Amino acid sequence: MAITKVSISECGVNYNCEINGEGVGIPINDTEALKRFGITEWIDDGNTPEPYVAPEPHWIDKRLANIENGGYGSIGEQLDMLYWDKENGTNNWKKHIDKVKSDIPKE
Repeated sequence: MAITKVSISECGVNYNCEINGEGVGIPINDTEALKRFGITEWIDDGNTPEPYVAPEPHWIDKRLANIENGGYGSIGEQLDMLYWDKENGTNNWKKHIDKVKSDIPKE
């Protein structure tokens, strides 16, 4: 068997392996399966499974984040901004939305 890639799954309980061009998921604590597929030997030969790397969030998800994380904020927060803008004659809501749009451009 030709192992070309081994990485740790997102949940951290499986090895995602590419063996002979096919994807195989093997539970990390299943020692028999690890031996059967040659993963144990592969690791003993000095190879290291790649750690899981979370994908970068889509720009829409970033914009929809809460205000503290640089996003638009909830509808309630935005309505509160609009209310206080009307009460105080300010335009903080528009400034906030414009800043989010410039900080997180469409891809």
